[in-house]
Amino acid sequence: MGSRVAHNSDSIFQSGGGCDMGRLRVADEAIVSMYQGLLEPKQAQRYDRTGGWFARYSGRLADPERGRRYIRGLSNTIGVSESRLEKMRVLDVGCGFGLTCVTLAALGAKEVHGIDAFPKMIDTINAYLPDIEVGDRVHVRTGQADALPYKGDSFDLVFVMEALSHFIKPYDFLNEARRVLRPGGLLVLVDDNNGANPRTLRTNQEVWDRFENGPPTEDIHGHRVLESYVDKRSRIIRTQYPNMKDADVDMLARGTAYMTKAEVLDACAAYLERGVKPESLYRPGRCPVEPEQGQFIENVLNPLDLSWRYCLFWQLAFEPRDSRKMASSREPWFPDLGSEVKLANETACT
Repeated sequence: MGSRVAHNSDSIFQSGGGCDMGRLRVADEAIVSMYQGLLEPKQAQRYDRTGGWFARYSGRLADPERGRRYIRGLSNTIGVSESRLEKMRVLDVGCGFGLTCVTLAALGAKEVHGIDAFPKMIDTINAYLPDIEVGDRVHVRTGQADALPYKGDSFDLVFVMEALSHFIKPYDFLNEARRVLRPGGLLVLVDDNNGANPRTLRTNQEVWDRFENGPPTEDIHGHRVLESYVDKRSRIIRTQYPNMKDADVDMLARGTAYMTKAEVLDACAAYLERGVKPESLYRPGRCPVEPEQGQFIENVLNPLDLSWRYCLFWQLAFEPRDSRKMASSREPWFPDLGSEVKLANETACT
């Protein structure tokens, strides 16, 4: 293992730099310094396994004020005492590049696990974990949110930030969250893709159209499109059937919108064997699916519908709450399961 990267004298890149003896909680300024160290351009490039996306996606946290706001927002959104957090085993579902995981560890969580569907993101996290002081309390792996690879009653806190809107089966995830949470556990859902917000609907429609149909762009409302989904499906089909006519490839690629790679190939086989043309055409108002990873790109979720379905699945009642009032609000409590649920607006953590 190489030497730890130092940013300044307060950095938790250095052994014991920001943590009091006997405490898991790290000082806020040391966490900010950690962000700066990880996201310093040369360091970010060294850790990154995604071709530049690490700094692009997470780089704003290198700004000290944004870093402080993120720490405050995350702490307020979880809304538990430091003494309680230090006893918690935490799961971050859809952990991305892991900065929420390491922040939760720095805020005092006893143990943090992260899971994401994108292997290169997990590889990036594993590249930098040995260089940060809290790295030994963070454990990450690839996997799917609707089939969590953990035993039941394993976690005290399940946290999902800006990821629920990517899950193909969000309500299956809710059942999985229930399974892995211990009695008395806490589920926190944070997402800004609010389907009840007309402006969000308009913005996301533009994002959906560009991801599905192209052309590629470096920026569409903060997203980079390298290859449209219809072109990805064409590539999948051509790889499997290199001698297929161009017109058939185009027809199949356009008729398999919303399908995963396996489903696309099944549709191709049905067409070749039985002449059945797929009719899953892309339509405005419905979020497209990335075929290779099998995830939505910024789906919208109506919080009222989400809460209703959550009640249906768990047979519990809870009230969605505005995250700006979260710090002063009484936390909902469910004596029959002993679990808590929070819904938050993502703006509290940015």
